Amino acid sequence: MACTAGASRPPSIIGDGSRCSLSATPDPRYAHLRLVGWDLAAGKRLKALLCEEEHVKQAYAVCHALCHGRFDSAEFTRFCKAADRRNVWSYRGVTLEIVPYILVTLADLPVNDRVGRKYPLRFVLHKPRDEAIDALWELPGSCRLVPHFADDRGRAMTRCRRPSVPDEVAESKRHDTDWMSPALVRRLRECCFRKRPR
Repeated sequence: MACTAGASRPPSIIGDGSRCSLSATPDPRYAHLRLVGWDLAAGKRLKALLCEEEHVKQAYAVCHALCHGRFDSAEFTRFCKAADRRNVWSYRGVTLEIVPYILVTLADLPVNDRVGRKYPLRFVLHKPRDEAIDALWELPGSCRLVPHFADDRGRAMTRCRRPSVPDEVAESKRHDTDWMSPALVRRLRECCFRKRPR
């Protein structure tokens, strides 16, 4: 169920159980996604643009870099589906370049032996106080992604890089996509289709 501004019904619960950001008691985990306004037509264009082969590869390359290479195509697809559920594409003013930084905040990354991730990982967006999500694209460099994870004893690991948005290291990988196989690109583009392409 979509969360809509000005709705006369009670605050909706989004599909994964989180509360609508317009609720009087929103889930604090998604507080960084406070509504800034919608542009539905631009949202359709942005999603279509992301689905172009080069752009989906670039978005994945940035997410992959933010996760230090410990990230796979299934996780990317899951992030894109979470963005679909929240209609992130239609946030007024959001840009293609910022999309990967939003995607990595939309779901936790569990332990993944296949990619060498030994601990669950969550990215939390730190932005200027009292700013909405649009600070990501309107105030470049003012926001940071803070990775949160714990070691095998459950102790919080705090000595890690906190990338800015946009991040110089991740951006240096945006156009480095030659390593991606055609099979990987097909899996990445699964987020663009309701059903699997044939």
